[in-house]
Amino acid sequence: KRTQSSDRLKDSKLEPLLMIEDVATLCSVHNKTITLWVKQGKIPAIRCGRSVRFIWKDVLEALKKKHTIKP
Repeated sequence: KRTQSSDRLKDSKLEPLLMIEDVATLCSVHNKTITLWVKQGKIPAIRCGRSVRFIWKDVLEALKKKHTIKP
């Protein structure tokens, strides 16, 4: 059964979860700016306990809608 589920994961289109540092680097801003954007609701975040993770596609879409960055 494990082989089947691992095969499904390989075939699925799961996107990696990014950390604050990753998103800050991709946006060319400071880590604190990303934290502020999350608090302001500018970008979506996934909370895992005290950790915060991001899906880049969702972040990019939100920023384009808010005109924070230009596509």
